[in-house]
Formats: sequence, C-alpha cells, structure tokens
Amino acid sequence: MAYEWDFSRLPEHEHDRTIDLWNQGRAGDLMVLHNKYELSAELYCCAVQNQMIMNWIKYGIEHGYIKRSDRE
Repeated sequence: MAYEWDFSRLPEHEHDRTIDLWNQGRAGDLMVLHNKYELSAELYCCAVQNQMIMNWIKYGIEHGYIKRSDRE
C-alpha cells in the first residue's frame, strides 16, 4: 500500500454506500468514490488495482473510519 489514505475526506453520507459497495465487491465503483473525494494521492482506474482498493476500504471499515449511519 504505497499511499496513505485520508478517510476523513469521505463524507458521512457516503459511508453506507461505501460499505454496501465493498460487500458487493464493486471495486470499480469504489475507485470512482476514491477519486471523486481524493482519499489518497493515487488515481485508481484499472482492474489490476481492484485488490488494493478493496484492501484499503476493508482497512477503513475495520478501523472505524467508514461506518454505518445510526439511521439503521
């Protein structure tokens, strides 16, 4: 993992969606979110980066940076 991520850049209103996308294995959609909010200096674009994006999102979820809203 070459770049540090700043999960604080991901708006809270995107947390539920991010978790859902991760659970569904939708790495391409997670790349779009990452690039939109510039969560790191990396520009994710390609299938070869799928595992890396999935690992970073998993890290964010497991460490409480990305969490479900209280609405549920």
